[in-house]
Amino acid sequence: MIQTKQFLLFRRSVHLGRICKSAEKSNLAKLRKKTGFTFVNCKNALKQFNNDLAKAEEWLYKQAEKEGWSKATRLQGRETAQGMVAILCQNNYAAMVEVNCETDFVARNSDFHTFVGKVASMALRQHINKNAEINEVGKSELSGDKLNCLKDSNTTLKDITALAIGKIGENLTIKRAVCMHVPPGNILGNYVHSIAQTSVLNTNDCSLGKYGALIAAENIKEPSPKLQPAAMGRRLCQHIVGMKPLTIGEFIPPIQNIQQEENEEDAENVEEIIVTELLNQEYLIDPSLTVGELLYQEGIQVNDFVRYECGQKLED
Repeated sequence: MIQTKQFLLFRRSVHLGRICKSAEKSNLAKLRKKTGFTFVNCKNALKQFNNDLAKAEEWLYKQAEKEGWSKATRLQGRETAQGMVAILCQNNYAAMVEVNCETDFVARNSDFHTFVGKVASMALRQHINKNAEINEVGKSELSGDKLNCLKDSNTTLKDITALAIGKIGENLTIKRAVCMHVPPGNILGNYVHSIAQTSVLNTNDCSLGKYGALIAAENIKEPSPKLQPAAMGRRLCQHIVGMKPLTIGEFIPPIQNIQQEENEEDAENVEEIIVTELLNQEYLIDPSLTVGELLYQEGIQVNDFVRYECGQKLED
């Protein structure tokens, strides 16, 4: 009888042991999936907090942040010539950011893409909160401390960057961001010469690549029945990415229509305008038209545009 009881107790202890091990494995899998940290780190965290998932997660992030700040300090000053441009849009709002890293290998890494998407979503969220009511076209540009002070809950972007540096292992810099909004019915076009996408706002995808553009435009007369505003905005941004205009400019006739009496110096000046001003460039998708001629035909006026190129040197 005693032996039978001992056997039953032994079986129960084995059974409970298996249940505990199963729970530990389940929590380990959950923690790894949720945080993305290594198997060893997750296992140590759960062991330290007696398989308490919430405490283990909190501890992991604190350790990662400490490690990130340590790495950020060590890596500070190392050149970040690679990276990504990202665009995130939501209704009549859009944000474009440039985030840099040291190597092309990291620039193609999914953890880096997630971080870039996070930066874009934080910039966009702040812009939406500050511009809840839209009456006109608006734009805000962010860099330096204005970017680092962006917050997600109570965590600053500077702290999130340190965490990402600890996880990714390279110096990361957030170079710049721009946000735009347009009134309902206007055109807010965007285009990224894209190589990747990452989901950051559940229903919105953040597009990433080496080049990007945003454009704000509006109809100033009855549009053509064939006009598709979203497609037109995208094509104009493709043109901006490819042709690198510096300003909007004023619509002027093509060179061949300029009166014969204009001297050669004036013609050279016009050629220079055509190179740098959006409205007087040959339209990339149909070189038989200038951008100005296309927009005149469609009854569209460009109010603003921005072009980003990853690694582009900025004027002081």
